[in-house]
Amino acid sequence: NFDALRDRFETHKPRRLHGYAQSIYELARIFEQHGYEFTLKAVSTTAEPLFDEYRPVVRRVFKCEMFKEYGCGEAQSAAFECDRHQGLHVTNERCLIEVLPSKEIVITDLDNVASPFLRYKMGDLATVSTKACDCGRKGLLLRHIEGRIGDCIVGLNGARLHPEFFTHLLNETGVSSRR
Repeated sequence: NFDALRDRFETHKPRRLHGYAQSIYELARIFEQHGYEFTLKAVSTTAEPLFDEYRPVVRRVFKCEMFKEYGCGEAQSAAFECDRHQGLHVTNERCLIEVLPSKEIVITDLDNVASPFLRYKMGDLATVSTKACDCGRKGLLLRHIEGRIGDCIVGLNGARLHPEFFTHLLNETGVSSRR
């Protein structure tokens, strides 16, 4: 219930939220519906797409910026978004990421000395930015994580389409809007 949620925030006074994008978005929506705002330093999301429509709600309710992060169980925080929101910076100090011509991500974790993953195919797809980020950080910049290899819909002509296309289509046409 909302009162219990509010009480937990008031008691524990978190400074940052990190979790699934949709869960954080839904929490922000609940808070907004009850007229409750709580100031955080930042919100970061991982494990699923951060849709553009989530950001304004989270910014209003938590009065802070929202950042994407890319990681996995094998390599943890492999890339992150800075305050310029121009892509995800690969954490070259802890891992190496290659993006194959097929857009598949291959990762080498430099932190795992017990059981290293060398050139591990993640099954994730990404596009590389052709421009440097305005923040000045050097290194590989991922423009967008497109999803997983198994998450693609293949048309009769062999063209591949990410299911996120349909999410945006439903949102933009108003089919998914709540009344």
